[in-house]
Amino acid sequence: MSTKSSTKSGSSSASTSSTKLSAQAKHLREVLAPEAPATPSLPESFAELSPQNILISAIQTKTDNVRRSMDPMELTQLQASLQQYGMLQPVIVQPIIGKHHGHRYQLVAGFRRVAAAKALGWDTVPAQVLDRVLTGRERVAVQLTENLQRENMQIRDIVHSVRTLQDDHLTLQQIAETLGLGVSTVRLYSHLGKILTDYPKLWIYFDKGLISIEQFRAAYRLLTKMREKAGERIHDPVQLEQIHGQAEELFVLVLEKLSQTQPLTVKRVTQEVSRWLTNLGIEKPAETEKPASGSLIPAILSAYEKFNLDQLPAPALEHFIALTERKLDAAKARLEALAAE
Repeated sequence: MSTKSSTKSGSSSASTSSTKLSAQAKHLREVLAPEAPATPSLPESFAELSPQNILISAIQTKTDNVRRSMDPMELTQLQASLQQYGMLQPVIVQPIIGKHHGHRYQLVAGFRRVAAAKALGWDTVPAQVLDRVLTGRERVAVQLTENLQRENMQIRDIVHSVRTLQDDHLTLQQIAETLGLGVSTVRLYSHLGKILTDYPKLWIYFDKGLISIEQFRAAYRLLTKMREKAGERIHDPVQLEQIHGQAEELFVLVLEKLSQTQPLTVKRVTQEVSRWLTNLGIEKPAETEKPASGSLIPAILSAYEKFNLDQLPAPALEHFIALTERKLDAAKARLEALAAE
């Protein structure tokens, strides 16, 4: 009895979601297409600091660390490593001006190592003690460098880091230099942060690894294209804001639907985005590519070489880069195949 009830409930929920998605898409189509896409900077003296043993009790661990999550299994494995090998990499702390609840230092990097050492009952840990208080930008750079050298950062952590630096009024270029990422990647994490702020329910899909940052990049083209089309057709600011909101809601529904398609690939996301853009009347259905005749090949290569990128907006440049990379991979594969014949 309970199994049937659960199945019926799940089916009803999926049906409701599908109906909502279709209704939202239909409305947007009517509006948008009526008929008739470095190296982190560290304090200069950082690498020269000699580690020293300091009391764990003197360290203030409540900090705005870029890592917002800590897997219990990872912590257990780290404890085992500390017991067997000791702490090979010292933590990083900065001085606290005046004692703060008995603490003399504030933890900058090494939150997981300190937590593991505490759990093991250690009294002290090796630490690099900075001679000054870091700026927000320097602190994030140190934390990210530490984490990126050890393991892949979680999407949540990088989104938080980008947002922190934006709150410090850094430009995308400055953030890119601080985090050692490309400007387009930083922009993408910024877009993701805004979406997740408005729709926090999406966090679960990224935290569980159901959607990767590259899959989000491919999906974000849908929202970019809808916004571009809305900007072309609608000139009333109030109505434009409403349509942007509706486009965002559709985008979120599509993301949720994609997250249920496992294993999810960038190719699958790209195909789904193209399908939606076609359904919305924003793009024409893709035509099957035909081999270029011999006489056309020089003309195509010449046009590509002379193509002017200066007038393209950032989303179009990102799409151009992705398209060029795909074509380059295909060309390399074809060249290898020809060499093997």
